Amino acid sequence: MASTTKAGSRAKKKTSAKKKTPAKKKTPAKKKAAAKKKAARVDAVPSLAEAEARWNREGRDYMHGINRFLDRIYAEQDPGPEPKDTRGDLWQPVLDEVARLSANGEHAEARRRFRPAWEPFAERTIGPAIARAFYLDDDGRIAVRVGQAHQDPACYVVDDAGVHPLPGVLDIGRSPDRRYFARVHADRIDVSDGWDAPPVAFRLPTHYKPVYEAAALGDRTIAIGRLGLESVTVWPDERVLLVTTTGIFVCYRDKDAALLWPTGARVAEGAGNDDRWDAGLSYAHAALSADGRHLAFGDQDSLHVVMRRDGADAKTLTINPVSEYPNAACFHDARGLVALASCHFARSGVVQHALASIDAHFAGNGDDDSVILTGVHWVSAMAARDEGWILGDRNGYLWHVDAAGTTTGYVHLGSTCLSLDVSTDGQRVLAGMFAGHLVELGYGGQRPIDLISNMKLAERRRWMFTDRHGPVRW
Repeated sequence: MASTTKAGSRAKKKTSAKKKTPAKKKTPAKKKAAAKKKAARVDAVPSLAEAEARWNREGRDYMHGINRFLDRIYAEQDPGPEPKDTRGDLWQPVLDEVARLSANGEHAEARRRFRPAWEPFAERTIGPAIARAFYLDDDGRIAVRVGQAHQDPACYVVDDAGVHPLPGVLDIGRSPDRRYFARVHADRIDVSDGWDAPPVAFRLPTHYKPVYEAAALGDRTIAIGRLGLESVTVWPDERVLLVTTTGIFVCYRDKDAALLWPTGARVAEGAGNDDRWDAGLSYAHAALSADGRHLAFGDQDSLHVVMRRDGADAKTLTINPVSEYPNAACFHDARGLVALASCHFARSGVVQHALASIDAHFAGNGDDDSVILTGVHWVSAMAARDEGWILGDRNGYLWHVDAAGTTTGYVHLGSTCLSLDVSTDGQRVLAGMFAGHLVELGYGGQRPIDLISNMKLAERRRWMFTDRHGPVRW
């Protein structure tokens, strides 16, 4: 610090020794003209013709440069200066034109004239977050929920024919085997065997009736505060798993919902002397295995909890997180694995366990077979695919990792990934992003020239859910 100060002093003395030329004073009129000119440069919106001439050319240049930059980093070579996307001033005319073309059904023309991208929108929130998106069938229909638990949600079905709102639907969900679907309304949960089949109504939770430590509440009835919906999943039998910021519940058709998490003791402590309480859980999450026997759940203030059900019998195992705060779970049914994510900035991570090992622990003879899938990425969404996992993180990356914990590839979509789903054939992945983009990627072909990635894949479809134009197909 001392040497820096001395050097600065020397530089200051040397500069002060020079003869200074007095600056010319600007008249008020000149000051006003200069300010107007500066404002014009800042506020100027490029014409559509200029935007069209620059968008694809500058986008390709940036993608080529940034992919080469990352290749050199991962090869442990000097990457040189990081390339910058130069299209930040083009977002408004491009979004307006893409929206116009989308409204006319000219999606292919929109993609030809303006290759889809996130980077020019990086400094702007164009619309609500994509909290959930999943495939309804193999024909390309997708169910979408926009808006997180603290926001007013809206749900849609999107396909090649358009965007179809689901009036009155607050959340959507699916069973792990993709057979049953759920729609959450203000007064019920509708469950159907197939998306288009007639629904059966399930009850929403109204009060805390804990599965664990129910005796802690005694004869008290504590009403539930606002249900901040996080997710809904259908069991293969007559139950629904509802995750909210107020608690994780098991819902039924013909009886009151049961509180799975937090425990009865935690509810009693939190409610105190009140007869109404909102748990206010952070990062509440739950995942089901395809056969419905295993369940992984928790929240920011818990350990990872894994449950196995055998009929009416249920056993639980708590697992220490690899980081600080549990925030997500996912099953790999084809390989009999569970991935458990926890977060704390750069010390975030995901640990993998074999279900066979967890079952052995229930029998009292399990070994530690854990695999650290990542110890640096703050993973916010996960999906199983082929040999391993897709881990969507807070920086907009989709990391592809095998079951041994080896990273096999990546693609960067820009914004925090909140939702992932893989098609039944494993050849497409659907990513819902915080910035309002819903992106479908297809595997195969060549390394893309218009995506930040080291894999062989391509973007197939994109939707933007915007405040300016509503849902836009790109």
